[in-house]
Amino acid sequence: MTNILLINPAEREYVKKEKKIVFPSLALQTVAGCFPEVEVQILNEFTDEIPYSEKYNLVGITINMTAKAPHAYELAKRFKEAGKKVILGGIHASALPQEALKYADSVVVGEVESVAPLIIKDLAKGALQKIYSGPHPDLHFSKPRRDIEDKKKFHMPYLFERSRGCPNDCHFCSVTRQYGPKYRTKPIEDITSELDDRNMAGKAIAFVDNNIVGPPHDYSKAKEFFKALIPYETKWFGQFDTRVEQDDELLDIMAESGCRAGFIGFETIEKKALESIGKKWNLIDKFSSLCYKLHKRGIGVIGSFIFGLDSDTPDVFQNNVKFTKKNGIEIVLFTKLTPFPGTRLYDEFKETGRMLFSDSDYPDAWKYHDGEHTVFKPKNMSIQDLDDGYKWAYKEFYGAGNIPPIFSILKRSIKFPKLYIPINIKFWDYSRKIDKELKDKRLI
Repeated sequence: MTNILLINPAEREYVKKEKKIVFPSLALQTVAGCFPEVEVQILNEFTDEIPYSEKYNLVGITINMTAKAPHAYELAKRFKEAGKKVILGGIHASALPQEALKYADSVVVGEVESVAPLIIKDLAKGALQKIYSGPHPDLHFSKPRRDIEDKKKFHMPYLFERSRGCPNDCHFCSVTRQYGPKYRTKPIEDITSELDDRNMAGKAIAFVDNNIVGPPHDYSKAKEFFKALIPYETKWFGQFDTRVEQDDELLDIMAESGCRAGFIGFETIEKKALESIGKKWNLIDKFSSLCYKLHKRGIGVIGSFIFGLDSDTPDVFQNNVKFTKKNGIEIVLFTKLTPFPGTRLYDEFKETGRMLFSDSDYPDAWKYHDGEHTVFKPKNMSIQDLDDGYKWAYKEFYGAGNIPPIFSILKRSIKFPKLYIPINIKFWDYSRKIDKELKDKRLI
């Protein structure tokens, strides 16, 4: 029988394994679902040892983050040296398939569902193609295999997906190029069937969509979907954009359906900065109102903010942190502007000479494209300003003492403790070690 190993790699060799992490990889569960008649094993490098000597017909490695690319290539190299066939996929490999091919037998560009049958046929013949690329699939045919991972390894083991695709094409984001500009959704009955099959009534779940509600003209369909969730009495977390502030009925139905947390890409409170990254549709004047409306309905806010945008000056750090505290945001993700391959931002910065690395530094330098390091020349502040401000923001929001601020963490976690507590503790731990963390991964 064909035996496939799927790996979710870390950013570097992860010697000290975690007992538990927040989420599994729905992407790899989805890949496994494309091979229902095949023996498939999923390994997460944060929790599992990598078995180089085991017998596998095919090893699949996802590069779902650019910073993972150098280490993923090293894993691929070691498996090939052990005589295994290796296939790479994910957003980074899709953006740079010729680079990825230097380390693997094959590369999947884009989504796997439409090419999976051909991969199995070619594997059986011993004739894998170099590149597999197909049309964006109908999500009706996406059937993840959630039964092949140990749920005890995850704080939130149940992940679901309603949609793919995004029409916005923000300059810093690769979603539109990876999944297309059309917003595609699974039939509601497919998702409720998955919930029934996994006995999800009353459990905590997460949706991994880039925008679970979709664009405003699709809100009626989102409302229909959320109404179908109500009988399950789940508590769920998902990502959506700030335009939901304009539809109180939608927010009411989301809350009734069990929404307890929303990941929102605020990016910045500076209007000019939003325009510079193609996100002027973000309702900056409604940010505070949105936080209020969500909190009023028992929905917590996980906010994402980007530092180093072209109009940013050194006061941007204090202004954005002040906003997060004033509006009671439960979890904050601060990142530095990062030009990822496959984005308009990367193309622009490379063309205008604003990248700090030359072509000869890659692929090793991809490890610094992690949102933590500065990999480009900022416009209105120095690199040192950006580095110092980024570290200050984390310490200011989460605290940086040796003892976790238990009261603050519990206060921020009350709406959805299963999700908020482990993430808040992780970010507090990162904040107190941030100087060492970045020094250990210092720039070449």
